[in-house]
Amino acid sequence: MVDELLDNRHKALVFSQFVGHLALIRELLDKKASPIITWTAQPRRRNGKKP
Repeated sequence: MVDELLDNRHKALVFSQFVGHLALIRELLDKKASPIITWTAQPRRRNGKKP
């Protein structure tokens, strides 16, 4: 399914409560050098400080 999306230049929005599944998709897209944006509910560290 990912290959079909990429071949046809489609965009996809993926939601999952299973972070492991999202990590697998991210790995696949990284291998294919496809751009990806990830948005999580986890706070970011800024300047090395804890949020």
